Amino acid sequence: MLNLSSKGIDIMLNTEKYVSKKLLIKYSIIMGMIGTCLIIYFIFFENQEKYSILYILPESYSNYISYDENISFVYGIGNFEKKIMVYDIVVYLDGKIIKKEKVRLKNREIIEKKVKFKVTSDIELPAKVKVVAITSDGKVYSTYFWIKRKP
Repeated sequence: MLNLSSKGIDIMLNTEKYVSKKLLIKYSIIMGMIGTCLIIYFIFFENQEKYSILYILPESYSNYISYDENISFVYGIGNFEKKIMVYDIVVYLDGKIIKKEKVRLKNREIIEKKVKFKVTSDIELPAKVKVVAITSDGKVYSTYFWIKRKP
């Protein structure tokens, strides 16, 4: 009789070991899947570069002008800094400020703005038209184009 009960205890202990190994394997698989999901999240979402974009639409302006002519161009600015940003925008003509404004953008927001001004005879051509954007974090972005006298 003792042999039977000891075999029963052995069978019970073996069954418990089997069940605990099975649970351990299930928990290990679940933890591995959670870990993999966290790694994927950090690689694809948290490690993305943070930046802003500033551009001038090439088709929005002419490089050749006459004095006292109204000219215009369109610039765009985009926020990919992963937070709301405030930009100080300054437009220069031949080093002189012709326009200043503040722009507030949400993450992944892009806007385009039209700038109009007159080139007077006190501006020496060719002249550089430059747009500068300074972020609330102090980063500076700039872009420009040249205007020349019509031939």
